[in-house]
Amino acid sequence: MIEQILGQLTQFFQMGNVLLFIILFVFVIIAYKIFQCAVKAVIAGVIAALFPVIAYFMGIPLPAMFAGMSFLSRILWFGFFGVAGYIVYFFATHALKTVRFVLSPFRRLFRSKPKVVNKSIVVKVEDDD
Repeated sequence: MIEQILGQLTQFFQMGNVLLFIILFVFVIIAYKIFQCAVKAVIAGVIAALFPVIAYFMGIPLPAMFAGMSFLSRILWFGFFGVAGYIVYFFATHALKTVRFVLSPFRRLFRSKPKVVNKSIVVKVEDDD
């Protein structure tokens, strides 16, 4: 029984399946991150598309560039701007995280260390005479 398991394990490692599972695992993680980004972009687009509807019911005028458009066109443009704004935000935050990660060794090197002042403790002893 143990020889069978060990034989199957050695056969598994020799066939290159480990690399296949690693690639599959990385693919699943990347697909999940892309799905998360897409869902958040859709939510941002829906929220942004609701803005002209709410502005219409509250009587708030929209900018002049939207003056000649139909109501549906305004909603679509605001939704598009919401999605585009989220995508710009997403890439900017990930670029900033990447730059911080790459430059983190240099920050540790050139970080100013706090000055430690060696203070001696003075205890005042009073005589009870």
